[in-house]
Amino acid sequence: MKKEKDLQRSTEDLSQPLDSLVIASLLDLANSILSDWRPYLKSEGEMLLGRELSLDRAVINQLQDAVKTRNDTYEKALELVRVQTSELEKLRKSNDQLKRGYNDLCNAYDGLKTLIHEISVIQKDHIRNVEKNFKSIGK
Repeated sequence: MKKEKDLQRSTEDLSQPLDSLVIASLLDLANSILSDWRPYLKSEGEMLLGRELSLDRAVINQLQDAVKTRNDTYEKALELVRVQTSELEKLRKSNDQLKRGYNDLCNAYDGLKTLIHEISVIQKDHIRNVEKNFKSIGK
């Protein structure tokens, strides 16, 4: 529990400078937009509305940048998913081929075990016949 609180505090400590940087860049952008409009704003009301509109325009610009970045990231993620899906399909085909090969090897091994058993039974019968023949010669 204490580790979670420490992590949350460190995240808050990091977010405060980041938030202040974002706010500062937003205000700088709004001021630059306002400075472009200033020659066209004559009255005090127009200046007030110009400040509000420049701030709104700065926020819209940042939102557009964020959406563009999100879309780019989304496109890259989709491409990565497509590539990984094709690689996964290749691995599945390879895995199926390996399974078939393993099954063939298991069947061949079972056949060898059966053959060895048959040979050992025949060999046992042969040894009995040979021993029987030796006994009959010795009598």
